[in-house]
Amino acid sequence: MQIKSLLVVLLIVVSVCNCFSQVKPKGKWEPEDAEEHFKNQNYVMALPMYKELVKREPDEVQYNYRLAFCYMHTTIDKTASIPFFEKAVKNPKCPPDAWYWLGRGYHLANKFPDAVKAYTKYKELMVKNKPEVDIAEHCIEQCGNAQELMKHPIKITFTNAGPEVNTEFPDYYPWITSDEQALFFTSRRKGGHTTQVEADGYYSSDCFVCNVLDGKWDKAKNLGNFVNTPLDEQIVGINPDGSELVVYIDHISQVEDLYSTHKKNNNYTKLEKLSDNVNSAKEFSGSIFITEDGPMLYFVREDKNSIGETDIYTAKMLPTGQWGLPVNMGNKINTKYKEDFPWLSADGKTLYFSSEGHSSMGGFDLFKCYWDELEKEWSAPVNLGYPLNTSDDERQISILPDNRAGYVSALRTGGFGDLDIYRVKFEENDQHFSLYRGKVLRSDSTNKKDFDVNISAVNKKNNDEITFVPNKTSGRYVMALLPGTYKVTITSDGYTDYTENIVVFEFGVAKPETVKNYMLMKK
Repeated sequence: MQIKSLLVVLLIVVSVCNCFSQVKPKGKWEPEDAEEHFKNQNYVMALPMYKELVKREPDEVQYNYRLAFCYMHTTIDKTASIPFFEKAVKNPKCPPDAWYWLGRGYHLANKFPDAVKAYTKYKELMVKNKPEVDIAEHCIEQCGNAQELMKHPIKITFTNAGPEVNTEFPDYYPWITSDEQALFFTSRRKGGHTTQVEADGYYSSDCFVCNVLDGKWDKAKNLGNFVNTPLDEQIVGINPDGSELVVYIDHISQVEDLYSTHKKNNNYTKLEKLSDNVNSAKEFSGSIFITEDGPMLYFVREDKNSIGETDIYTAKMLPTGQWGLPVNMGNKINTKYKEDFPWLSADGKTLYFSSEGHSSMGGFDLFKCYWDELEKEWSAPVNLGYPLNTSDDERQISILPDNRAGYVSALRTGGFGDLDIYRVKFEENDQHFSLYRGKVLRSDSTNKKDFDVNISAVNKKNNDEITFVPNKTSGRYVMALLPGTYKVTITSDGYTDYTENIVVFEFGVAKPETVKNYMLMKK
């Protein structure tokens, strides 16, 4: 069986290599060049070819359809497909699914009335195909969800993780440790364990880690040969301190299985396959969450007991140290569509996950539900809201223990060119303060008069000023500062002003308090 699989992969590699050997300089591409890439689902390579062919023959229906299809199946700009699908559907020879994809383009562009019209036309063309009609109806429902959610946007701030983390290639599936000092993620960047692109036009996926240094992300590092190979590996789960990672691999002889690796001497050990109660030779296993204080797994799989395409399951640790049989979380969480990427809050009371069902705006949306201690069950899922969720896929989020911020991957304006990793801060949740306390003393310590002192902290980013007044008798003060860089000035009549900069880091758990005394010198 392995030899057969190897031969299949070799044939694919030869086919892809032949495709590259046929590529001609821009402007010299022929229809057969583009068609070869398109049939191999290498839309990244096919896209510029069809752009050139459309320029040559603007009214050719197949070129317009395929160019639009390429846009829709890359992360370059899916809404760029719209004018080409619009032209294609005017021709009766156009494939019926062009109406569905046109609807999807409008949907992603938030042109919901136009999207509904296109989806409705697709339904009419596919009236005898119930599964396709159901898909169109679900998309129409999602358009309604999107319009309602966009009326009530949540207060959220997106911050790109920056060039030390992100590249021009896809960077995705971010997993943050509970202290926010390490970020694990997957990337299909150049410079990994392979120098050749795969059949879809991207490099194979590798697993990376990035650590915080002086309040900023240090350069991302490849997790090494025990975890990564020239084939595909993706991090699909971690435990809260990052000492154990779960890796999904897609190799020649191991496909769609979950493996674990453990941190040892600052490196990660060789991958070990999880038990058959999590993996199965006949069933798909996906993302996973490992609880910190209890022997429980939350993971995604598709099997004969699934309610939909992929469901979230739980499994408990047996006295033998093995994982027990998986238990489906039921139809309150799982739908007839796909669910993915469970993430349990630090207190075990909030479950985050993604779903194509429930009140999704389009594709996967992020949801949360709460544990009802009285009823001993999970609440109905709640959409995390717009603009965290959009009409495109939002598939995974990892959340800090205090729920004030998390990490997602997204394609946003101003990014590095493809999927980037972002830190998202929920402005409506309480943000952490760092406390500074101590005394303001005076050099003429024998002076027993009241000590009138003013402390000013100016945020260097927005010039907002906060003032604090120490106790007149004892000089004791307390300052509470949100993350930022502050110019702190301490003044008192008859004494020389004291000035210093204080940096309160955004990342990580806030320090309980910092004790700091100041001495003002007599003029």
